[in-house]
Amino acid sequence: SIKDEESIEAFRESRNRIHSIALIHENLYRRDNLSLINIGDYVRHMSSALAGLYSKKGREVVIRQEISSGLMFRIDTAIPFGLLLNELLTNAMKYAMPEGNPEIKVSLASDGDSVTLTVRDNGKGIPPEADTTGGKSIGMNLISNLSRQLGGKPEFRNDGGAVFTLSFNIR
Repeated sequence: SIKDEESIEAFRESRNRIHSIALIHENLYRRDNLSLINIGDYVRHMSSALAGLYSKKGREVVIRQEISSGLMFRIDTAIPFGLLLNELLTNAMKYAMPEGNPEIKVSLASDGDSVTLTVRDNGKGIPPEADTTGGKSIGMNLISNLSRQLGGKPEFRNDGGAVFTLSFNIR
């Protein structure tokens, strides 16, 4: 019954955040080991669901993934990771995507106990005036706080679109 576009968008974003946590629980219930999540499967499911929500007639969001095979996260890492990824993908789809062929690339590389997440889009990039340290934006605050919770420091740059990178240790 809500008519205000801003309120509708706020509800949509809240639903997406809840969905990201629900996907983690769904992955847990499908496994014999209830403490580890196959993060590659998780990223594929979440990416597909979000791309479907933000694709429009004549404008399909394409999300490509490069994920180290067999990468498993404990639930205490998977939940903040899932919420972080949800924010990054949602921001890219909402704010940065060009008309035509929006494309996002999610890379998750593992080097032993260390993991590096990179999310790159082909959009207009991060505006120079954007506060990427958290500031007033709920989304950027979440990105900053979730990155810290994972034990990493988020890095933003422009390179043919916005690029986010975070390295952290798997606990």
